[in-house]
Amino acid sequence: MTETFPGNNTTASLSNNMCGIFGSKDFKTYEKLYSHNKKRGNFSYGSLYVTKNKEIYQQKHRGVYDMTGEYTYAPEEYQWFLGHTQAPTSSQREFTPRTSHPFEDIYYIVAHNGVLENSEQIEEDILIAHMNPVDSSVIPAMLSTILEFDEDIIYNEIVDDATKTSELIAMEKTCNTLKGTFGCFVFLGVSFRPPGRPLVATAGFASEFRSE
Repeated sequence: MTETFPGNNTTASLSNNMCGIFGSKDFKTYEKLYSHNKKRGNFSYGSLYVTKNKEIYQQKHRGVYDMTGEYTYAPEEYQWFLGHTQAPTSSQREFTPRTSHPFEDIYYIVAHNGVLENSEQIEEDILIAHMNPVDSSVIPAMLSTILEFDEDIIYNEIVDDATKTSELIAMEKTCNTLKGTFGCFVFLGVSFRPPGRPLVATAGFASEFRSE
């Protein structure tokens, strides 16, 4: 995996906009979706591109990102383009890769739009070693923790309902625990089934999606 984190720290004031999440299988469409979502957050831009070989390329940039020139290689190598524009919900924050979307933890990469009301409680009760101050970061951490340590619970639920997968159970348990507002793209990089599949596909991601 290649990660690009350019730029110096910057400070942004509180925005009235929520973040934007968007994605497409076509890069030209993805560019248009990014332009549409700039108004939802120009503090930072994060992306996740997935190749046809299921390799991933992740970028995090402060401010607005210029995509000029990316089209020359992107369509040939990549099959999924997922993006996030960030509008911080705190009154003031410095840009750092660690506190910018998308967030990654073992199995999952997640970008989130919304505000979680119980992230601190989740850290105290479930994710004791979690150190990232951004509420969104608990989502991939919790998903991975459930897959890693709740094997018996997952197995029993699959026995009771053969239509469920371990990933679906982890998603259900995470969503049922979270309180607040949240819309996400979730990418599962390592799995008990063939890896490298964005879980938004199971929720109706045909060719593109974006925040409204």
